[in-house]
Amino acid sequence: MVRFRNLLGHFYLEIDNEIIYNILQNDIKDFNSFREAILAKL
Repeated sequence: MVRFRNLLGHFYLEIDNEIIYNILQNDIKDFNSFREAILAKL
């Protein structure tokens, strides 16, 4: 996810929809973990 964030922050003009789709399909657990951590803090 750090690489994804860096891609969005530094190379946003080069973002490929296929890359985004693959990240969302294969790394969704990272988003869920982040969500759970935020909810636990609240």
